[in-house]
Amino acid sequence: MAVGKMTKENQSAQFMKEICLAIEGVIIAAILIALLCGWEWRKPVCATLVGEQHCPVIAPAPAPKPAYRGHVYTPAQQAMFGVCDIAFTHYVKSGAHQLEDLHNRCKAEVLPQVKAMGAPSYKDYVKLCVIKGTRALAEQKEEDGDQFHSECVDHITSITQNITLLHMQTGADEYATGGKFQGMDREIIVPNALKEALAEAKADTEAAKAAKTA
Repeated sequence: MAVGKMTKENQSAQFMKEICLAIEGVIIAAILIALLCGWEWRKPVCATLVGEQHCPVIAPAPAPKPAYRGHVYTPAQQAMFGVCDIAFTHYVKSGAHQLEDLHNRCKAEVLPQVKAMGAPSYKDYVKLCVIKGTRALAEQKEEDGDQFHSECVDHITSITQNITLLHMQTGADEYATGGKFQGMDREIIVPNALKEALAEAKADTEAAKAAKTA
C-alpha cells in the first residue's frame, strides 16, 4: 500500500511539473513573439494598465535615405552619378583644413574670452563653438553635394548620346573644372562659429547677472 501511495504522489508531482513546464513554454513563446513583432503590444497593454501618459514612446522606424540624392535616374544616369561622386570627392574641398582651424581657434579664442566675461561654467563654450562649426561644414558639404551631383549628371547627359565610361569621366572632369560649380564658402565657417559661441556666452552671462540682481 505504501508503494502504491508513493507512486500516486510521484505521479501527481510529475503532472504538476509538466503543467509548470507547459506554462513556462507558453510564456517564453509569448516573449519571443513580442520581440519579433517589435513590442507593438506594449502600447495597448501599458495604456490599459497604467495610462498612456506613463508608457514608453515607441519611435517610428527611420525612413530610408533616398537613393541618388532623391533623383530618379535611368540606368545610364545612375552610372554617371557614380562617376560624378568620384569627381566630387576629388575636386571639392573636404573641409579638413577648416576643421583643424576650427578646433585650434575655438580653444585659443573662445576660452579666454568667456573666462574674461565671467560666463557660466556649466556650459562648455569651446565645445559649442566646435559643434556649430562642424555642423555648418556638414550642411555646406551636403548642399554642395546636391548641386554638384545633379548638375554633373545633367552636364554629362547633355554632351553625349553614345555613353561610354570614357565619356562619363571626361564629362565629370569638364563640369568640375569648368567654373560652373563654385561651391559654398568654407572660409566663413570658423568666424561664424566663433561669433555664435561668444554671442551665446554673452547672453548667458547677462542672464545670470540679471538673475542675481532680481
